[in-house]
Amino acid sequence: MAVKTFTTGEVLTAADTNTYLANAYGVLVTGGSFSGVSNVIVNNCFTSTYRNYRLVVHITAYTAAGAVEGQINLRASGTNSSVSYYNVRVGASYGAGNVLEAASNTTRWFVGRSNGSGSAGGANVFDINIFGPQIADRTWYSGTAADGNYVASVGGYHDVQTAYDGFQMTYGANITGTYRVYGLRDS
Repeated sequence: MAVKTFTTGEVLTAADTNTYLANAYGVLVTGGSFSGVSNVIVNNCFTSTYRNYRLVVHITAYTAAGAVEGQINLRASGTNSSVSYYNVRVGASYGAGNVLEAASNTTRWFVGRSNGSGSAGGANVFDINIFGPQIADRTWYSGTAADGNYVASVGGYHDVQTAYDGFQMTYGANITGTYRVYGLRDS
């Protein structure tokens, strides 16, 4: 549905406002929190309602010392796909200068990294767009990840032509935080 265009002097009604808000670019599909786990599984979040999605994750604490990487597997009917992932990251680390990293991981996508300070705690955020996961074609992703001393751009694709309805986020430590999945409107 197209969003109404308003003209000078026109009255903005509650119905117009509700329609405008309902047609926002990003619509919350699901979200939640997790605590003390190394895997977060979200099923049935990708549907034909939206072609593209945005995943926003905020890790507030983790239980391992050193750098801990976050990765994602796409899921179909409750089962992880664990082959044919291709991705790259380019990052910069505070105190270490620019770091060019290539991370071709054939079993999952790289999406984040928690504080590499050598102690447990830390924080990590990542914000990625996932393009066409529910379509039986190559699925693409791109986004950013950051912690207290590291920032990276990430991106790549999954080369299995299957429709996916969910994902599993995996960290190399127990993590605590929140996630949000938004459906992105085409118009």
